Amino acid sequence: MKCNLCQKEGDLSFCSKCKKVTYCSRECQVEDWKNHKLVCGKQNVSVENQKENKLLLVQDDQNVLIKILRKHFINIYRYIYMIDQKEADQFKQRNTYYYNKKHENQTKQCKHKHDHSASPHTENKSQNGSCCTTFFAKIYIPDKELTHIERAAKETLAKHKLPYVLPELLEFISKKFYKLKEDGLKDKLEWNKQTQTYLIGECLKGGCQQFFINKIKEYSLKDQRIDSKQPLLLATATTWKANNPKIPLEYLSKESLSEFMTKGYTYIKKYVNADKFVNNLYKELNYLEMDGRFDEPSINDSKTRSDRLLWLTLGEISEKDFPNVKKIAFQLSALPYEFNHKTQICVQISELFQISYFKANGSFQKPHYESSFDGDQDNGRKINCLYFNSLDDDIDCTNYGKVRLYTSVSQNQNEPGDFVEYSMEPDSLLIFKSRLFPYEILSNNSSNSKRFVVRYWITGPIELNKKF
Repeated sequence: MKCNLCQKEGDLSFCSKCKKVTYCSRECQVEDWKNHKLVCGKQNVSVENQKENKLLLVQDDQNVLIKILRKHFINIYRYIYMIDQKEADQFKQRNTYYYNKKHENQTKQCKHKHDHSASPHTENKSQNGSCCTTFFAKIYIPDKELTHIERAAKETLAKHKLPYVLPELLEFISKKFYKLKEDGLKDKLEWNKQTQTYLIGECLKGGCQQFFINKIKEYSLKDQRIDSKQPLLLATATTWKANNPKIPLEYLSKESLSEFMTKGYTYIKKYVNADKFVNNLYKELNYLEMDGRFDEPSINDSKTRSDRLLWLTLGEISEKDFPNVKKIAFQLSALPYEFNHKTQICVQISELFQISYFKANGSFQKPHYESSFDGDQDNGRKINCLYFNSLDDDIDCTNYGKVRLYTSVSQNQNEPGDFVEYSMEPDSLLIFKSRLFPYEILSNNSSNSKRFVVRYWITGPIELNKKF
């Protein structure tokens, strides 16, 4: 026997009331009580309860119902198909491959061929043999190869977890059934045993599909939610498509991506390429500065930098009040998805931004690394993105200041290594590998060069070859 909650085996104790289910600890029993109380001590099955719209099951009937659902109604392929058709086709091929690989010996003994080519609109019917009836109710793909949606489906539809969602599922289906019955009677539908049987079957099929698709989406959104409190989530193209279905990942050119992968850095002029946007962004950033939103650097940093700082997350930027700040932050937040989608690097979701304000009196930031390969100093930052803005219609500025990127470090720390310099002209973007290249913002004494830098860090683990 196994624990009714965590499925562990070993030293188990029976429920003192019904004597039917077992638990490995008091904690598991308490946690499971919200579900077990619906069946604990029940000797008969309540098939219909119109007052509360619930179906109550004893433990044995619960197991029978799970087998029926998995055999005839649960279809993971169809659920994934309703979420992402392209991924569903790939899932079917991979799941079939691993199913056949796992059941290779059984297949040799079977007289029929395992061809799991059901469409998303067919049920789990045994077309060639009874051993295939629950194929689409289980994922055979190894955990390490699962996509995000497949992982969400596996967690939602795991066999040992189904008993704990049954009360909610049955309540959902029963409400659907009674609503359809009520509407049918209003429309003077002839109500008989045949009609009721047909309606129950349709409610089970449609109800399971709607219920489990919603659960898969809930799990997926919970796991993928872009939030600064969850910075270690992998940025996948599937996640981006789910959250932004009409926005393609096309913010970086092939040339820029190629240069970044070859050199470890790339500089892009006219990143957004819209003069009106650049001017309006400057006005919004200037307003934030005049409103006193920027803070002085900490005492520890005051000797290495003289800019003022404003920290923001994407969620707290008001699109109504600061639409252009929101736009550039949104575009930068898309970059980890695009890197993962178009290259072999592995980076993660982030929505945290730092906006630096460099006053027009020689403000600076001395050479420094943003991250390190040293475990004690590694803060997870893998890629640095610096977006520059320093112009509006009222300023005739030609000297925007410069950023210096050190491509090599001299063995004598008192001597600078090789470097490249880029102009901090408006609407330009510098992207480089944080752990490899130190950089500095050179001081600029020009009287009309108020400069802003939107900094965005893309996080990710250190690669074994230490190229990141």
